[in-house]
Amino acid sequence: MTESGPAGDIVRAEGLSAAYSGRDGTPALLDISFRAAAGEKIALMGANGAGKSTLLFVLSGVIPPLGGSLVVNGIPVLKENLRELRKTAGLVFQNPDDQIFMPTVEDDVSFGPRNYGAGVEETGERVRKTLETLGIGDLSKRLAHHLSGGEKRLVALAGILVMEPALLLLDEPLAFLDTAARRRLLAVLAGLSQTMIIATHDTDLARTLCGRCILLQKGRVRADGPVDEVLADGARLEKWGL
Repeated sequence: MTESGPAGDIVRAEGLSAAYSGRDGTPALLDISFRAAAGEKIALMGANGAGKSTLLFVLSGVIPPLGGSLVVNGIPVLKENLRELRKTAGLVFQNPDDQIFMPTVEDDVSFGPRNYGAGVEETGERVRKTLETLGIGDLSKRLAHHLSGGEKRLVALAGILVMEPALLLLDEPLAFLDTAARRRLLAVLAGLSQTMIIATHDTDLARTLCGRCILLQKGRVRADGPVDEVLADGARLEKWGL
C-alpha cells in the first residue's frame, strides 16, 4: 500500500506522537510534523532525552506511532507495511556491535538481500558494489570482531545500503571515532544520494554535512530551519539544553 504525495517528499509526518511500551505512558514524541525531500540531509539535534533516537525508531518502524500520520517514501507506517518499510528506511545504530551479528563482513552485508529473497548472484553483486562504494571491498572476508571501530561503522552502514533504501537514519554516526575515521565516514556520507536524518550532538557534523537542522526538546520540535541559522542562536540552544 502506498500513498501519493507532493513530488520529492520522502518523509511526511503530521502530528506524530509516540511512547515506549512498558513505561508510564508518558509520550516520548508530541505533535511532530515535518517533511523531508529526496536527497535532503537533516541534522536532528537536542539534549539527551529530547527524543532524537525515538524519532528514528518511529521512522524505521521499530516503535509504532501512537497518533498522527507518517508516510515514508509513499508507504504509510502501519503494522501491515513494516516488511516493505524496512526495505526503504534503513536505521544505522549508534553502536555497530548492536547491528553486526554474522561472522564475516560478507556474510553480514549479505543477510538483508538474502532475507528478502535475492538470489546468490544478485546478492553477491550487490554486496560487492556496496563495499566498493564505501571503500571497504578489502574487508569482505574479514571476521567482523577483528575490525576497528571505524571499520565496523562502515560495515554496519553497508548492511543498510545494500538494501538500496530511500531513507537513511543514522544515530550519532561519528561517536567514539578518531579523527581519521571521522573524516573517512563524513566523506562517505557526503557522497551518498539518499535522504538522511542524522541524530547527533556534533555541531561540526551538522554544519559540514547537513543543510537543515531540526531541534527537539522534550519530544517536541522547537526549531526547524537552515542549519547555520538554527545553530547561530546561542541563547536558544542553551534554553533547549545544547
